[in-house]
Amino acid sequence: MQDYGRNTDSAPRGRAVLVGYATDSLGRHIRLTSAEDFRLIGGSEETHARMQEVALAYLRKLAAEGGGLDGVTREEAGRIERDINSFAQKSI
Repeated sequence: MQDYGRNTDSAPRGRAVLVGYATDSLGRHIRLTSAEDFRLIGGSEETHARMQEVALAYLRKLAAEGGGLDGVTREEAGRIERDINSFAQKSI
């Protein structure tokens, strides 16, 4: 039997997706957006729309740099996130 423990290079990997989850919805309505590269769950109408904008901006920036979610390193992911958050703060 093969050991698929954590941090093992031989472990089978699925396709990477970006996931967003928000809990600020006051009603019973549950918002869900599912696309090829991301899944967004919950949030008020405003929050969910913002998650959509951020997810798309993240994926566009990643594509512009010639990459995709499957190949992004933690360092690249963090840098892109900081870039997007920096831009978002300026536009609020």
